[in-house]
Amino acid sequence: MYFSRALISIIFIILINCNLFAQEFSFAAMSDSRGSVNGVNESVLTKLVNHLVTNQQEAKFLFFIGDMVDGNVHDADITISQLQFWKETMSPIYNNPDMIWPYIWPIVGNHEVRRREDEDNFRRLFQDVFMNGPDDEVGLTYSFDYNNVHFAVVNTNRWYYGDLIDTTDDRRDWHYLKYIDWLEKDLSAAHQRNVNHIFVLGHEMPFPIGGHLRDGLPNLGLKLTLPLDSTRL
Repeated sequence: MYFSRALISIIFIILINCNLFAQEFSFAAMSDSRGSVNGVNESVLTKLVNHLVTNQQEAKFLFFIGDMVDGNVHDADITISQLQFWKETMSPIYNNPDMIWPYIWPIVGNHEVRRREDEDNFRRLFQDVFMNGPDDEVGLTYSFDYNNVHFAVVNTNRWYYGDLIDTTDDRRDWHYLKYIDWLEKDLSAAHQRNVNHIFVLGHEMPFPIGGHLRDGLPNLGLKLTLPLDSTRL
């Protein structure tokens, strides 16, 4: 997602409690840690990570909902280096004995996939997820149950379907969910198992607003002229 230069990064942390019969568990969620230190807002992210480990010891795992790093549209190796640095910054969570495998559930954002090869690189760097998604989104879209709670992680940034060289071909800036049928079947199966709660997580917002109307809705792309009245779409 796009952020102004003055706003290096927005990072949020959410701690969610799930009541399960006589049991309960908590998990955390963060997003958008892009910054100027090897693509990461290291100072803020480090503070949040240490706070989570120290003060939220009941959290079983963390979802990181995309835009971990700034990425690079010209050189995929730079994006790889940034993601490796991000994982080093997150090491207190990966080494947290109070959490369970895989400690961090990664979710693709648009800044992790700025070139065609970035999706495969993301899979190699984050192998510790369930490989049960659609064939060409294995490792990027997946789902699982934990203590009768269902989690579905979806790749909302399948946007490289245009010509990356042709700047007039704005299909490259479509952000959308390619496999909505997979998600529908996954959620239907979860309902049939009578899970207590269902969470669906993805980087793009379901109802984009403001500047993200340009890139968060299919078929609009770079040619969209703002402002746009979202109530008339």
